[in-house]
Amino acid sequence: MKIIFYGTREYDHYYFDVLAADPEYGCEIRFLTANLDADTAPLAQGGDAVCAFVNADCSAPVLEKLAQVGIRCLLLRYAAGAGREPPHLQGVYQGVQQQFFA
Repeated sequence: MKIIFYGTREYDHYYFDVLAADPEYGCEIRFLTANLDADTAPLAQGGDAVCAFVNADCSAPVLEKLAQVGIRCLLLRYAAGAGREPPHLQGVYQGVQQQFFA
């Protein structure tokens, strides 16, 4: 799976490069410093999934643009303690599997 990471910083490489290098993980990661929005969504062309920071624009028009370039999975990441959602997201993703990285 090819994952396009939006809104990345240098420290993101520290953690996610390790995962991408593991053949059992089975993914390729492309890092973009730009945050996800309607203008940057086409940059995901060629990817299977997008990983956006929680403050990214994940509105319907942006998701439609991602679908048009072949994206089938949206992953969100955020900086919080392990197992804790940011306050503005609490209860929003009920029934959605979440993976916490500490």
